Amino acid sequence: MNCHPYGSLALRFVLLLLGVADNNSEPFCAGTVSFSTRELARFVICTEGMTGLNRRPRIKMTRWKKAGYGCLTTVMICLLVEAMLFVLRVEPLITNEDPFVGFESTTPLFVQDSTTGASQRSTAQNRLSYFNPQSFSAEKDPDSFRIFCLGGSTTYGRPYDDQTSYVGWLREFLPLADGRRNYEVINAGGISYASYRVASLMDELCRYQPDLFVVYTGHNEFLEQRTYQDLRSMPASERGLRRVLAHSRSYSLLRSWLHSNGPEDVRTILPSEVDAILDHSIGPESYERSMLQRPQVLRHLAFNLARIIDTAHAVKARVVIVSPAANLKDFSPFKSQHGHGLTSEQLTKWNTLFELGTAYQNDGKDEQAVAEFRAAEVIDDQFAQLHYRIGRSLYSLHHWEEASNAFQRAVDEDVCPLRVTSSIRQMIDRTAVAREIPLIDFPAILEEENQDAFGHSVLGRELFLDHVHPTVAANRLLAFSLVEALRQMGTIPNSSPRWSAGEIKDVVNRVEKTVDTESQAVSLRNLAQVLGWSGKKSEAGPLALKAVALREAANLPDDPEALFYAAVYQATRGENPSAIQKLERLLHHQPDHWPARWRLAFLYFQGEDFLRANDHYRAALKARALNDKSKYHFALTMTKLGEFGDATALLQDLADSSPSYDIVLALAEALEGQGRFVRAIEAYQWASEYRPDAITPRHLLARLFAGRGDPTQAVKWYLSILKIDPNLNHIQEELDKVEESAAGRR
Repeated sequence: MNCHPYGSLALRFVLLLLGVADNNSEPFCAGTVSFSTRELARFVICTEGMTGLNRRPRIKMTRWKKAGYGCLTTVMICLLVEAMLFVLRVEPLITNEDPFVGFESTTPLFVQDSTTGASQRSTAQNRLSYFNPQSFSAEKDPDSFRIFCLGGSTTYGRPYDDQTSYVGWLREFLPLADGRRNYEVINAGGISYASYRVASLMDELCRYQPDLFVVYTGHNEFLEQRTYQDLRSMPASERGLRRVLAHSRSYSLLRSWLHSNGPEDVRTILPSEVDAILDHSIGPESYERSMLQRPQVLRHLAFNLARIIDTAHAVKARVVIVSPAANLKDFSPFKSQHGHGLTSEQLTKWNTLFELGTAYQNDGKDEQAVAEFRAAEVIDDQFAQLHYRIGRSLYSLHHWEEASNAFQRAVDEDVCPLRVTSSIRQMIDRTAVAREIPLIDFPAILEEENQDAFGHSVLGRELFLDHVHPTVAANRLLAFSLVEALRQMGTIPNSSPRWSAGEIKDVVNRVEKTVDTESQAVSLRNLAQVLGWSGKKSEAGPLALKAVALREAANLPDDPEALFYAAVYQATRGENPSAIQKLERLLHHQPDHWPARWRLAFLYFQGEDFLRANDHYRAALKARALNDKSKYHFALTMTKLGEFGDATALLQDLADSSPSYDIVLALAEALEGQGRFVRAIEAYQWASEYRPDAITPRHLLARLFAGRGDPTQAVKWYLSILKIDPNLNHIQEELDKVEESAAGRR
């Protein structure tokens, strides 16, 4: 470990003055100070001896007084040591180490840019996957006011970049609000960065003479896996003691020395860049409620916020904290999970109520839906999707406040919490208030905007592009609020003239003209792909549609992937003609886009255009690009076209590998069409046994026997249908005709 030369010399000088230094002793290094164990022991003895200088005759004291004087002496010695260590620049542990996590390595975000001069700093090439390209001078101009904006992908500007982020808007608006000084606004937002990575980054940014830090964090606290193993097993009293000691320079010195010679770090060690849980899985299904460790995450967040504030204040910089906002109304939970301890009977009852409520909701009967959902809530209130559905029905009923509460509860119960939870937001807000840090209440700003524009304050797709990323207009609102916060802080003098609507419009037009439409469309398509991968197809669709519309308006070439996600979304909404048109355009550019081809085939099948469906299915089958579900629909298509032989062969393969009621029933119909009646009868019988309450296979069997002149078997199967449902008049009529025909032949 490297030792601080001045710290070592200064402490040795103090020890020499006290007569305890030993010039021949071997020094050890603890933190930034080097000295010997023998010198430390002599120093302690000497300082204790100082209380005995100029002794007077001994006065007999009680044990309580002795204990009191002993405690006072100990406190004085500790204060003296703390003061010495302050002079020697030994920092307390809390300012330079996170007790919860560590990192494998730390590489600088900003490095010297040789192309523009030795004093210039630019975003390191190996960090551009997570950060925007930014550039500034290492030595700040005396007339400049330097602002670093930190956080996750919202600060970065996702799904776009810095230009339309709140940081980019702030950079544009500040000269308009205050033309007397130069404002440097640097975007240090890292994609997927949580508060502990932001706090670590602060140490580097403080070297560049910052005046203000704007911090927007809270969405990514559950994104990376952390164990907190040592903290979970540690008693609460010990955790509290460690938090207190972390503020002590003496403890920092002692722990630094012990760790240089003793036990290894027991913290969770994270990679230098984000290692999201979702990157190692097939989606949100990898999350489990038991792995969330919410209390530990909250404690860690509180520590990070305190560290961010203390680090900024140490270099005389101010901090503004933004309370994060999220899309509540138009983004369902990533993963729902039942609470523990439900019996099978409770789960069955819950599922019945939930399905009934969903059916009511789909039919537009929202009052009945809420009643069923509330009944399910009594059994289990931890299933996130339940609260989301309650919110949707309450929203449809214009019960805005109740709907907003239900949507927020859905976020809080989400087992894959990729949006800020209410407990995290409360922690952020409480910290800002307790530390007297300016707080931008972004949710309240957006709610007010929503109320003015749409008559309610429930946040949704009007101001968000996905689950957390604001629209360009919402980012602009946040920048406005930050400018006003700077005015209230005195950074912008109140004497500065207020900008006019025309000036604001000029800035907006200038920014919008510089936005690259194609890049914007690509960003929306990429976001749609990510959401589609995570199972959020209904949320991915509108983004893909917007990407397609942007390209069409700018006369840009088609983007096949944007067309695909847009078409899938429109198909789920029953907009089949538009979906077919987009898929045809896609296949014109990429004939081998097989998912698009078999989806297009199915849309033609639904529209009973069996010839076109057959062509697309055959092309996909030839390329071995059909899944079992598509093979099944292809077989139905061939049956409709009378191609019974090919249909039978395909269905037989499916029945051999994964038999099901639908497959075997379709096989029976194909066999009947092929004239293979014995095999068809066996398949129909199998289907009727597989589903004893199913009417279709029994009906087809009855007709088959009647057509082959076997009234006895036909009557048997007709009667079996009427036993299931005696009120089927058309079955009774067919039965009567068979019996009459049989009687006539006799």
